Amino acid sequence: MKSKLHPVFFILLLASVNSINTASAQCNPFVGFTYTDNGNGSYSFTDVSVPITGPIQSWLWNFGDVNSTNSTQNPTYFFSANGNWPVTLIVTDSAGCIDTLMQYVNVTYYPCNVSFTTTDNGNGNYSFASTSNNTSSNEFKFGDGDSSLTVNANHTYTTNGTYIVTFISFDTTFCISMYYDTLVVTSATPCNLTASFTSTDNGGGNYTFTSTVTNGSAPYTYFWDFDGSITSTLTNPSYTYLTNGIYNPTLIVIDSNNCTFFYNDTIIVTSATPCNLTASFISTDNGSGNYSFNSTVNNGTTPYTYSWNFNDGNTSTLANPSNTYTSNGWYNPTLVVTDSNGCIHTSQDLIIVSSSTPCSVTASFTSTNNGNGNYSFTNSSTGNISAHYWNFGDGTTSNAVNPTHNYVANGLFVVSLYTVDSAGICADNYYQTIQVSGINTPVVCNASFVIIPDTSSNGNVFVFNTTVGNNLTYLWNFGDGNTSTQQFPNYSYNSTGPFNLCLTVTDTTNGGTCVSTYCDSITAGGYVFKTGFTISVIAPSITTSINEAQETILEFNVYPNPFKNEVTIELNATEQTQTEIFVTDLIGNRLAQISSKILNSGNNKLNWKANEIANGVYLLNIRTDNSLQVKKLILNR
Repeated sequence: MKSKLHPVFFILLLASVNSINTASAQCNPFVGFTYTDNGNGSYSFTDVSVPITGPIQSWLWNFGDVNSTNSTQNPTYFFSANGNWPVTLIVTDSAGCIDTLMQYVNVTYYPCNVSFTTTDNGNGNYSFASTSNNTSSNEFKFGDGDSSLTVNANHTYTTNGTYIVTFISFDTTFCISMYYDTLVVTSATPCNLTASFTSTDNGGGNYTFTSTVTNGSAPYTYFWDFDGSITSTLTNPSYTYLTNGIYNPTLIVIDSNNCTFFYNDTIIVTSATPCNLTASFISTDNGSGNYSFNSTVNNGTTPYTYSWNFNDGNTSTLANPSNTYTSNGWYNPTLVVTDSNGCIHTSQDLIIVSSSTPCSVTASFTSTNNGNGNYSFTNSSTGNISAHYWNFGDGTTSNAVNPTHNYVANGLFVVSLYTVDSAGICADNYYQTIQVSGINTPVVCNASFVIIPDTSSNGNVFVFNTTVGNNLTYLWNFGDGNTSTQQFPNYSYNSTGPFNLCLTVTDTTNGGTCVSTYCDSITAGGYVFKTGFTISVIAPSITTSINEAQETILEFNVYPNPFKNEVTIELNATEQTQTEIFVTDLIGNRLAQISSKILNSGNNKLNWKANEIANGVYLLNIRTDNSLQVKKLILNR
């Protein structure tokens, strides 16, 4: 573990000792703190402030992260991402005297790490360049309210001062990392740009806007917001309001030095024609990545114009177009319909393309019980795999190919393997529930859970509560300010996140002496991308078992997978054996019985039609007298 003490603290402490006996002590406690890296992103902070004019009565910590304040004297904090986090402590003594100290804490626990360099180009202009590789999503925040979504950004400051520049990055495995740096700007050019406009009511809800710009440096760029969105970049535009009401049109003007001026006004629209246009569409999978889209438009005034965005770079202006997706994935095709009066309606849907190109990655593994809580995991994944991420269900992880793990408690644990190909595009998950027993001196309590995507519910997730202990109390912190004391709560988020989900358990039978906390990001593995989603906390159940005897089913294959209606199952049996074949959902609920009979030695083939099951991800189970093997099935008609 690492500890760090602010170097100025000792100087401040000496100064305080030399001045404490003076006739009139200054109103200033000397603030200081140290911190210790506990591992796994957890840090302990210790207040070492020295009171001068009276005892210190309050502490206010800010860890630079989301929801990051704390008022205890010596807190412990879990950082949700890598970064050079600015940690601030403000102390107040009994005389009302206040002192503040800020230190940067460099968190590098997560497998991804980012940083950037800064170049001063003069006149307040700076270039920012990422020094990190293998990033897929980036954002610079310049500390003055502006930001950029590029990996290498350029920004002009219009006011001299000190700014905190932040770089946020997701790599191809959806690992989030942040880096902060302090920038002192002294060369900014003063901004004296001004702008205004007048508006003219032309009737029928139509208005003409005439701008006036003074000072600044030409050429100027114009952005008009008439009713809540940027709808024109003209110097003197016109706009038709479709609903009567009070509006605040806004003009944003930017000169060649990036000096910006905002101007808005209030207009009362009384002559608008009501907009009742609606539009929707359905999509049809024609195979090989090709989809047909059929639109339906109601109300409004013809003729209509159509604008399609298929979320893969392709567009169309046809009423009923088709599009061929060249890569598998989740897409949000969008249709925007505009009638002759300028009334606009937008419709969007989600489609899962799996027939374009086959995914080259299939995650799979077997596990062996070595006794006394020790398990070996053999990775049998296939494809061009570049990364492996294991979660053993007890709060510990590994990125080894074939790890060995020691469990410290008896119980049911959901083990997950997440694999990613070398391009960072194709990924797969495999899950197995194991029953750990035979540990004579298990830990009293241990908080843990495993997050699993519910792909059949469009972005929702299951959370397996694999906590061990007796007579426990539970405290879930959902990372958005809300909590629950239920063992298996359901909770719906209102935004995309990311959210840091934490569970704290306390063992009441031992006087509360055992307290355990475990946290994980809900976006781990890139599961959540939509606005608003629901988590369902459930108990683990046995869906697979450990191979402690020789397998009678050497291997089995399933094809095609993904499939539309019918799937073929091939099994290679070493001997004649009683075999049960059935399908469950991701949490072990049995949905279909395929077969229950004696299979002959050698190759066996069966077909199954999924007539009564909706699209989604399911588990195909092959059970014999001494084993249960599972493969993932993807049904996408």
